Amino acid sequence: MPTPSSAPATPAVEHLRAYPPERLFAADSPLIVGTPADGHLTALAERIANAAGDALVYGPKLSGIDPTFVWSPAPMYFLRGWTAWLATPGAATVRADIARAAELAPEDALYGMSAVWIAFQP
Repeated sequence: MPTPSSAPATPAVEHLRAYPPERLFAADSPLIVGTPADGHLTALAERIANAAGDALVYGPKLSGIDPTFVWSPAPMYFLRGWTAWLATPGAATVRADIARAAELAPEDALYGMSAVWIAFQP
């Protein structure tokens, strides 16, 4: 089970921490089945990719405006990679996003365990 990270909390990622990678990235992920996203994984992946892309562009700028804002791009890469994996398992870009999240936040067990798990998937 992942342990809490010392990195800044990102509410969307915090919900994912309750699951090991093999459940989180499964086609029948408990975070998808029975939710409005069920049956709409491509649309979900596109929305998350767009939001994460915007955050990756504008997030660092917010740090310059508000010194109390702590910016970390790792959650954006992770969320984008997670939803993209559900929509298109095995894609190289997905693997790169998850690996990038783990690289940016090496202390985060969820990102690290997920990167290792993904690396051994077909």
